Amino acid sequence: MLTTEQIAQFERDGFVKGGRVLDAAQVELLQRETLRVIEEQDGAGPRPIQLINLTGNGEAPVWQIVDIYLASEPFAELVHNAQIAQEIAQLLRSESVRLWHDQIQYKPAQTGGVNPWHQDSPLWPPLTPKDRQITAWVALDDVDEENGC
Repeated sequence: MLTTEQIAQFERDGFVKGGRVLDAAQVELLQRETLRVIEEQDGAGPRPIQLINLTGNGEAPVWQIVDIYLASEPFAELVHNAQIAQEIAQLLRSESVRLWHDQIQYKPAQTGGVNPWHQDSPLWPPLTPKDRQITAWVALDDVDEENGC
């Protein structure tokens, strides 16, 4: 549950840092699931909508996976996480929320370029109104300024 101060910050600044939503075991499971989905990309099982190597580099690929929840039960559970949904509903002042998609950006350290500070809504032209869209970013690795955050 977000505090009134966090909601006010979101309304003022356009972002807020929520609380921890996953424990260490859940993070480890999702890390393994990410690798499993990448390794089984040519398999016959359920697959995400999109799984591409953005660099084309086989030694240090940067993977983008869209709708991994279609190929992974643990990710399906994550996109239905009650805490995340409740906090987004609070920010939207809504009774319910709807998932447009999930997306994994998987890249090895020191690979790829800088992704500057940005908002996602201009990248999603079909979705309106823009003030009714929220991105919930859940890191599956420690992030700080040294490793690119």
